[in-house]
Amino acid sequence: MDSEMDSDASGGEATRSATLRLAFGQQQHEEVGAVSDQPWTIERIRDALRDPDLAQRFMGEINTAPAHHLLHVFARWELIAKNRQAAFTENQEIIAREQRGEGPAEGSIDVTERILEEAARIRSRGAA
Repeated sequence: MDSEMDSDASGGEATRSATLRLAFGQQQHEEVGAVSDQPWTIERIRDALRDPDLAQRFMGEINTAPAHHLLHVFARWELIAKNRQAAFTENQEIIAREQRGEGPAEGSIDVTERILEEAARIRSRGAA
C-alpha cells in the first residue's frame, strides 16, 4: 500500500509518506528502564497513557489532524506517553519499597511539607 501511495504521489507527498512510515513503526525507540524493540504505535501510545479520558483526547487529535500535522501530533503524544510511563514505573518502585518497609530511595527528596503548604495557600484563596 505504501509503495502504491508513493508511486501515485508527488515528490513532496512521497517524502511525507516515507517520514510517516518511519514515525509510525519502523524506528526503534527506547522504553523507560529498558531498551525495547517494539516501536511506538498509536495503540501503544494509547495504552501507555493509562487514562481513558487522556487516551480519548489523543485518539481525537490523531484522527482529526491534517496529514501534514500527523508527525507532530504523534511525536508530542509519544513524549507524553513516555513521561507517563516513566512516572508509573517510578511510582511502582516507590510502592514496592514502601511495602518492603524500606525508606525512600537514595537521593529522594521529601516535598510533602511543601505540597501541603501550597495546598493550604490555594485553599485560603478560595480555590477548589
